[in-house]
Amino acid sequence: MVNKSLISTTHPMKDSMNTSESIQDKKWTDYATMADSSTKTMFTELFGLTSDQPKDSSSSSIASNSALMDKFVERIISMALPTAYTDETYQEQLQERLQNQQSRPPLSVNIMTKNFIQLNSRLSIPFILIDEVVCIINWKRPYYTLSVLLIASLLILKPTLLTVFPMFYILSGIMVPAYLKRHPPEKNQLLESNPIPAYGEAVKDITLPKPVPDFSREFVVNLTDLQNRMLLYVITFDFINSINLEFFYFKDDAVSNFVFLALFALATIVFTSVNIIPLEILTFTAKFTLLVGLWGLMVLLHPENLDQFLALLYSEEYRLKLQTMSNKVETRLKNEFSNRVDSDQNEIREIEIFELQTLDEDTNEWKLLCYCNDPFAINSTRRDNEKSIKGCLSLQSIMPPIRWKFDLQDAPSSSVNPDSSTTSEETDVSRQTNIHGWTLDLSPTGWVHQNYLQGVLSIDDDGKWCYDKKDSLSTLKKLSNCYESTGKEYRRRRWIRTCKRDFVIDSTPST
Repeated sequence: MVNKSLISTTHPMKDSMNTSESIQDKKWTDYATMADSSTKTMFTELFGLTSDQPKDSSSSSIASNSALMDKFVERIISMALPTAYTDETYQEQLQERLQNQQSRPPLSVNIMTKNFIQLNSRLSIPFILIDEVVCIINWKRPYYTLSVLLIASLLILKPTLLTVFPMFYILSGIMVPAYLKRHPPEKNQLLESNPIPAYGEAVKDITLPKPVPDFSREFVVNLTDLQNRMLLYVITFDFINSINLEFFYFKDDAVSNFVFLALFALATIVFTSVNIIPLEILTFTAKFTLLVGLWGLMVLLHPENLDQFLALLYSEEYRLKLQTMSNKVETRLKNEFSNRVDSDQNEIREIEIFELQTLDEDTNEWKLLCYCNDPFAINSTRRDNEKSIKGCLSLQSIMPPIRWKFDLQDAPSSSVNPDSSTTSEETDVSRQTNIHGWTLDLSPTGWVHQNYLQGVLSIDDDGKWCYDKKDSLSTLKKLSNCYESTGKEYRRRRWIRTCKRDFVIDSTPST
């Protein structure tokens, strides 16, 4: 009887232990399933992967309609909205980003809404950290601010502690509170909080940090913080942009030249001094600078000191002194680092064009063929390959290069028309030296030697024409299979004209 009663009393304990173990295993299985599903969802949303789970026909049809609508909206946006910049580098970066987006889901209102809700429900920790930083900077709790400053100073003096600090934070900030929640200490009449946890098995279940529900007060608080904290990035971006525009983007050439030389000299000194100056001196200098800068900034941000500093900074007397000093420095920099070319004077270049004429064998007269940028000598690639000559029939139709314009201070045009065929060599060359702003090159020897054409061209100093040499032309006629296209005689002369760069500068820089 005793044995039976003992056996009957021991079975419920085993069942309860098995039940608790099964419940515990089920909880860990649920946690693993949740983690696995969340990981799959994350990779699916991030890399645009498709799920292998089967779907019914209704859900697939809804998904296909949604995909078509998303494609339609994306196509309308790409056609209607222009790009923000016309820079070639920006266009290349934009095309690269568009190619990278091919493997991701397109723009979708549904996905955007779902992702925004998921993000906002998980933004509590970042906003709490931002509020803590603001609390430290504003000295709301002076002892807390001083403690943080002491810890930061210790990290500056001993940088190796940066590797130990995360470990101690995990131990004291995550694991110890989690253990105390599962093993809550008993109340003590002498102490306000008992530091000794309860012995034995865990009393409470695991409380994992989880996203806040959509319809909760904390969700609205996160939404409000997100609305107000957006300006942090906007203000930071605009501030960095203003500094870059003022010093690094050559808004003022003298200031940017000075910054360039100063940065280059500083980088050179630091690079060369690493191997010369002992490491202890460099480390001491860096630590001392960081400590003085950190404590000086925090003392300045104290409410009492900050009010006095802002009052001094925005006073009229200080503003006039600062303006006077900045004007003196800017004037000095402009005198020292001004460009060799005056800013009001554009860059001037000289362009050339060749007047090409061919000999008509029937009338034995020279006729205008075209104006082109190639002297079309016997050894020219165009002439060897029998390519058609690209040119125009009038000097007035010649346009300057892209982003250049003709200089309007050229000599006035002559009444002689050089586009008509020249039938006599007795024409006065001086009357044709300047036509429609173009000036005849009266020293053809220079450009002939510069292009290494003295072996195939003969120069007529009277008419300034350069003819094909007879011996070279006869050799070409013998070697050519098509006399009509490659054996013709040509002459050419060079016209030059000055042009200057066409600057198109906006009154306000593009952002």
